[in-house]
Amino acid sequence: MSSTPSPPVTTDILRRTDWHLLPFLALLFLLNSLDRSNLGNAETAGFTKYAGLAPSDLNDAVAAFFIAFVALQPLGAALGKRVGVSRWVGSVMIGWGMFTILTAFVRTRAQLILLRMCIGALEGMCTYGEGRDTD
Repeated sequence: MSSTPSPPVTTDILRRTDWHLLPFLALLFLLNSLDRSNLGNAETAGFTKYAGLAPSDLNDAVAAFFIAFVALQPLGAALGKRVGVSRWVGSVMIGWGMFTILTAFVRTRAQLILLRMCIGALEGMCTYGEGRDTD
């Protein structure tokens, strides 16, 4: 008797897994995409005036975000392969959520740039599907 599952069983398991995971991953992707534009949306509501920042500080924060985002994508893919995608994405999403919450407490230019750089690094390292999960 063979220990490998038959193709119909494997297909059924994969289909059920996809139906459970895809809505969650789609939500993460949506939140990730919204986060990339939320600084511009916050500015329209007066973020710089409330936080005591200059409008040019937002440009610097956006630049820092995308520098970290692009620079750390290869590292994230490599770590996802090494650690396992299920552990890696979960860890990165927890860190991303914590840094995103801290954005509400920004009062200085340095805080804004540092937080956006950290968020960009975490979003860049969360490249789904770049490796096989070996868990």
